[in-house]
Amino acid sequence: MNRRMIAGLIAISLTGTTQSALGSEFLLGKAADFYCGSMKDMKPREMSTYDRGLHEGMAIGFVAGQYPEQVGVFEKMSEKEFNNTFYPLIKKKCPGKSFE
Repeated sequence: MNRRMIAGLIAISLTGTTQSALGSEFLLGKAADFYCGSMKDMKPREMSTYDRGLHEGMAIGFVAGQYPEQVGVFEKMSEKEFNNTFYPLIKKKCPGKSFE
């Protein structure tokens, strides 16, 4: 399941909620913080792509749980926008845990 599908399912389940002024960069920053924390004891070079996706998905799920009224922001982002924001944040916040 990709990021857009997850965001879509979450958005469907949250129908009727309002978007606040929190932007995608704030939310992706929170997701990157969670990702860095979840990767604390991990060795990226030894991880499979499944493990990477699992940690990325948990990070997005964490944000969706903490800020459900803002999660629709992700649905409005293109995959390129998401990637160009999320992965540089990971690289900045925990460079040793980045896969790039």
